[in-house]
Amino acid sequence: LLVRYTWGESFRAPTIGDLFAGTAEGFPAATDRCAGGNYNQQSAAGQAQCDLGTGLTGATVQPFSQIRGLFGSSVNLTPEEGKNETIGMVWSPSFLEGFEMSIDYWKIELDNAISSYSVGFTINQCYGYNTDTGLPDTSFCQYIVRDTYDAVTNPNGTGQINVVNSLPFNLAGYRTAGYDISMSYNLDGGVTGNWSFNVDSTYTDYFETKAFTTSPWIDSVGRYLGSPTPEWKSNFYIDWNLGDWGASWVTRTLSDVYENCFFYCNDQGEGNNENHTGFYAVHDLQVRWTAPWDATFSVGKRNLFDKEPPVLTNNTFAHSFDAAYDIPGGGYWYMSYRQDF
Repeated sequence: LLVRYTWGESFRAPTIGDLFAGTAEGFPAATDRCAGGNYNQQSAAGQAQCDLGTGLTGATVQPFSQIRGLFGSSVNLTPEEGKNETIGMVWSPSFLEGFEMSIDYWKIELDNAISSYSVGFTINQCYGYNTDTGLPDTSFCQYIVRDTYDAVTNPNGTGQINVVNSLPFNLAGYRTAGYDISMSYNLDGGVTGNWSFNVDSTYTDYFETKAFTTSPWIDSVGRYLGSPTPEWKSNFYIDWNLGDWGASWVTRTLSDVYENCFFYCNDQGEGNNENHTGFYAVHDLQVRWTAPWDATFSVGKRNLFDKEPPVLTNNTFAHSFDAAYDIPGGGYWYMSYRQDF
């Protein structure tokens, strides 16, 4: 039995790219919570925040399903600072030769973590739509620029969104914790060959960000906020060797996540417009042969059963998938040759 503990401090200055890469426009699909019927779905506090932003009393309009956003770098970034710790154990029982198990608890906290939020998330937070508290986080509203109506200075103002600033900034806080769990078993199967079984899993307890000092903590576990944060991620491996031949089977899994959706929603229960990925699992297969001249031939297929990645809409406009899963179009075959000298 091995018990281990680590503790560390971290520091990261913004890169040249973070600071000086410039900015660019994009037009992601997003919903103005102050437009049309969306206005009536807002709480009283959300409607009041809409009226303040648009300069109108009531709903504005959203002529297009896409909203202009500004992305890139920011010269206002400051260094990240934080701390991390891990405690865990490794167990290798003498009565079961070839078996090993480890479990580690990890915790990371960062101040001034460099991050950015999507156009849709920024709008939702500003007006308190589908948030944990149901109340507007008005600190986000500074990044939404509208054609605000004013009877004196802008009598033709429509209240529509001109642009949402999605440039990176320093979060007030970032913290995450979870467990890494691993089990392996190596078996000498005699005439059936040598077998190796491995399971590697990560459980994320929480993954929270605090955008501003006045903001609440936002937990993204089980949510898709520009990238998936599944509660569980696991890889299962089986490897076999017999003489010059070998094969391996890998199963990659991610637990389900939810996202706020725009034009595609497959889960509208309990009055929420949400997209639900469901549990995701894909399988990879490889067969190999070791030649007498110290070479290895391998042939295999990634995503053996041609499973498509789930449809996702936040931050994935025009392709509707996230590469954390797989590329669309099903699996693909490959062949490789390796020569050792």
